[in-house]
Formats: sequence, C-alpha cells, structure tokens
Amino acid sequence: MMKSCGALLLISLFALPLLAQSEDFTHSILLEPTTWTVIEQKNAAQAAPIASMTKMMTTLIALEMIRDGKLKWDEPVSVSARASLMGGSQVYLRHREVMPVREMVAAVSIHSANDAALALAEHIAGDEAKFVQMMNQRARELELRETRFYSPHGLPGEGEKPDDVSSPHDLARLAWTLMQFEEAMQMAVVRTQPFRNGQFILYNPNALLATYEHATGLKTGTHNRAGSCVTATAEKDGMTLIAVYLGATQRRQLFQTVRSAFENAFDTYRVLQPVRKGAGLSDALPVAGGRIPAINAVTAASAHVLIKKDEEASISTQVQASNPPAPIEKGERVGWIMVKKNGRDIGRVPLVAVADVPKESWLQVFWDHVWPW
Repeated sequence: MMKSCGALLLISLFALPLLAQSEDFTHSILLEPTTWTVIEQKNAAQAAPIASMTKMMTTLIALEMIRDGKLKWDEPVSVSARASLMGGSQVYLRHREVMPVREMVAAVSIHSANDAALALAEHIAGDEAKFVQMMNQRARELELRETRFYSPHGLPGEGEKPDDVSSPHDLARLAWTLMQFEEAMQMAVVRTQPFRNGQFILYNPNALLATYEHATGLKTGTHNRAGSCVTATAEKDGMTLIAVYLGATQRRQLFQTVRSAFENAFDTYRVLQPVRKGAGLSDALPVAGGRIPAINAVTAASAHVLIKKDEEASISTQVQASNPPAPIEKGERVGWIMVKKNGRDIGRVPLVAVADVPKESWLQVFWDHVWPW
C-alpha cells in the first residue's frame, strides 16, 4: 500500500520576471528555495569557473561529518607542508601547526582561507585527491549535474589541472543544502573574528554583510579566469532568497547588482502557505468496507507557493478523495489536497489516515445482509 510522503511539497512557478539588471556577469540565477521558484536567470544551467565558492562543498562535507559523529569540532588538525604553502587568501598556517577543526572551518567559511581548506581536506580524507573524490561523490548525490571539483579551495588550476566549475543552478542547490546547518549560517554572517588567539583577524569578503541589512551569507570567490563570483543569501519578512552570479568584471558593481535583485524580489513577491502540515479535514472521509464508516485524515506536508503580492486571491485548495477502501493503515495516503492558481493545478499534498481501519469481516458483512437492523 502507498504510504504518506513526509517531505515538504515544493511548488515551482518558473521564470517569474523582474526589472532588468545591468549585466556585468556571465551566468546568474535568483530563486526562492522553499518553492524552488526561479525569479530570473542567465545561462543558469551552464558551467563556469567558480573560484572559492568551491569551499561551500568543503564546508558541507565537514559539517555533515560532524553531524554524523565522524568528525569532532575540537579534533586537532595538523598542517602539512603543502597546506602551509598555499597562496591566495590564507591565514598563514605553519607546517606542523595544530588547530582544532572548529578554527579550520571558521577560516574556510569566513576568511575563505585556501591553506585551511587544504589542511581540513587532508585531515578528513588523508590527502587532497581522496577529498576531491568525496566532493564529486557528494555533488552526484545532490544531482549537481554541471559541477566538477578538482580542489578543495577553488584556486585556478595549474598545468593540466582544470578549474573547479559549476552552474548557478547547481550552486544554488549546494547553498540550500549548506543552509540547513545552523553553524554554516552563523559563520556566514560573521564580518570579522579573531584567529590564532587573536594574533590574526578573519575578514569576510562578502560586502553585502556591511551594505545590506537583510543579507545572511553565503560565499564569494574570485580569480583571473572566474572573475568575481558570489553565492548570496538574504531573508526578509519570512522569505528567503538565493542569488548566484558568476563571471563579473567589476566586484563593487556585482554586489550592487545582487542587492538590487534582492530588493526588487522582496518588493514584488511573497511566499504563501496554502496548506499546513498536520491540518485536518473538516469532515471525515467515508471508508469502503471498513469496520468503521469513516476516517479522519490530515495533511502529510506543507505547501508553499511564491506569488506576487497582489495575487493571493488567485490561490485556492480543493480536497480530492473518494471512499478509500479498507484495510487502511495509519499514515497511508487516502487522498490529496490540490493547490490551484486561478483554477489550475500547481501542486498537491497527500492526505493521510490518522488511525488504522481494519477491513470488515465476511461474517459481519453476512450478518448485516441477513439482519440489517
């Protein structure tokens, strides 16, 4: 028998238009992640170099391992000679210096430190190549189809080693996965933080944190082939947005573009929740052939939909169910709540039984037939 689906229902209304932006970038996407509704996009499914935004995957793997008990926050990480020689953004780790995982993750997430990213990767997997395999395996699990990692840090590839690449769509999905970790979002809004007992200060390169009050993260990146890139997140009035922009030539203009996109979206749209998980029907559903004549049912998930602020009246719901046959198990799907926009179906939520309903016995059927009163 079909069981209930406990996952959150996602309703997508794709490619909703906003005011055009000045396009100093090559690839982009702006979306609302709880409904996965794309608000605007440009080459969003095409791969491009992503520079330090690679470190979102490095951080995700570390946080998932900590969650699963395979890595500890206070676990010591010893810095290899190779990690100590990493260039670009760094915290100047010294060969054989030992720091806890917590400090390494902070250096990667806040300061975008390449030396800390490599040291953390080597500690987790034994060497860089094995960690990169973990990164690409996780990318496949997340269905990041245009993503290929060749490093844990995102520095330009040298010799025959390619650059790390991804698409705005993939990076938005990676960001949304990372955002489920409270620790990731706590670090994402840190502008400065002492490091190495105050001998060094971590600086967050995300300029939105200083210029846009609704910014919540998440990661920037830049190098000569990738240009300036950002995976930005923001929240206002209970609505979350993710923006990914790649290949910009002007870093300052990039952040202005992202802020403008966020402001336009927040001014234009809102997230409506027409169905709440656990809501019951006003009337019980009749059961065919059960020991009891009817069963109560509740919604197995919530439904969200992104709409323009003047479109709330266009959203409606409708029960779709017809005399489910016994036997019925608790939690079994017995119908649907259909979500509609202007009368058109745009999504549905399972209705599930709140209790078991045994099938009526043949003896009871016979008795009711010959002695119905």
